[in-house]
Amino acid sequence: MDKTGSNNWKSFGIEVGDRVLVEGPKVVYNNIIELVDVKVLKVTKSLIKVESDPVEVSKEGENFEVQLTCKGDGLSISIPDNAKSWLTVEAILLNGTNAIVKFNAAPNAGGARKTTLVFTTTSKGQVNTAETTVTQEGSILEMTISDFLAQPESETALYRLTGKVTNLAASAYGNFDLVDATGKVYVYGLTATQVAKNDKSFPSLGIQEGDVVTLIGTRAAYNGTPQVGGPAYHVSHTTHTDVASIADFLSKEVASKALESPYYKITGTITEILNETYGNFYLKDETGTVYVYGLTVSGVAMNDKSFASLGLKVGDVVTMMGQRGQYANAKVPEQKEQVANGYYISHTEGSEGGEEDGNVLTITVDGLPTAYPTGATEVTLSGQKFEIVNVANYGSGIQFSSTKDRDGGSIANLVGTKRIMSIKVTCASGKEWYPTNLVLYAGAAARPGDTVIAATSDETSSTYDLSGGEYKFFTLKNTSGYAVYLEKIEITYAE
Repeated sequence: MDKTGSNNWKSFGIEVGDRVLVEGPKVVYNNIIELVDVKVLKVTKSLIKVESDPVEVSKEGENFEVQLTCKGDGLSISIPDNAKSWLTVEAILLNGTNAIVKFNAAPNAGGARKTTLVFTTTSKGQVNTAETTVTQEGSILEMTISDFLAQPESETALYRLTGKVTNLAASAYGNFDLVDATGKVYVYGLTATQVAKNDKSFPSLGIQEGDVVTLIGTRAAYNGTPQVGGPAYHVSHTTHTDVASIADFLSKEVASKALESPYYKITGTITEILNETYGNFYLKDETGTVYVYGLTVSGVAMNDKSFASLGLKVGDVVTMMGQRGQYANAKVPEQKEQVANGYYISHTEGSEGGEEDGNVLTITVDGLPTAYPTGATEVTLSGQKFEIVNVANYGSGIQFSSTKDRDGGSIANLVGTKRIMSIKVTCASGKEWYPTNLVLYAGAAARPGDTVIAATSDETSSTYDLSGGEYKFFTLKNTSGYAVYLEKIEITYAE
């Protein structure tokens, strides 16, 4: 308003850089102090104004001009210290109130860069400034994660990173950790194409936990912790499928090129390590043995000798990704059929893995999430890999969800290196035991769902006898409309 109380904004002619004296009531909104319904008492026009648009410079470098209106005495230019190596003032031309400042931008061999130029003039004690931005194109720099983490924060410089997807969040935004042999970084959103704001296109890419992704993003940070921002956008990724066994893997078609799909997720026991530098070893399960021609932390086009950092040894049970490889001229016949371009997913220690008492593996709440996870989730329980669906520890034991409002809770082992003789489940203390609420399936491959094993039960437990078959995998599922609470699950293996 003006002094008379009339709403007459245009009459003030207020522009960026002007000094304005106002009065009005103070309010606080969302912890921000504001003045509302103010009266404009005085406007002191700025002595300087940038008339040209913000500058965009090619990465090859070029000369450019900034046009200004300058009503003060003289003109000075301030270039930030971090831009002085590539921006210089070539000339200042003054003609009345018109001013032209000529600059030179050097070629840019690095990532995109941006700076702010400040122009200052004075007259009779009044000092005014005006600003404009200069953005220069840059190359997209390809680097390792450790090198990326060492870069300064920038909203414009773009980096190309390749790594393994871990800790994938169950959302449409594409948040996950990216891992390579040099480190790990959080990716705060991945989109299918380059966009200004996350468009929730991540699900359309079909990326799974363990896939190798190449992306482009900026060096950002949250509360001082480095992350990939932008949002990052997708360049390429590998896809994979799980295989039931080594025999199943060996039946697949031989791949032709590294980092191109298909990849296969395979699990087995290391029986002999032939090369500790590159990670060459034999992998065995109940169906056969295959030669692993190199294992690295993440998927790479050329072996980066990161195997030693994994700490693997003979007897460890390893889950890995790899392509179906073949070397027809292998001097050792057992090395002709191979897992090629393999990279690490997880492992359990020991000859069979797990914290066993003799031949018994006991599962408790240790390692379970405190709430039902979204979808099938891989967890480590007593040193072994399991897949759970709607199973959690809410404080009353191993809790299996009912079938009332979601899929009934289930747990299945993902590593089957030994024959299972029996499985005993014990009801949690203070809970009623209804043996028919749980169904146990058994089979020779992970996640069985056909063969049902009968149980012998008492007032607090049920025991399933698997000794009549060659069963190495099981699925324990709640098929009832009531939640089931267990104190422990005891798996007894054959000698």
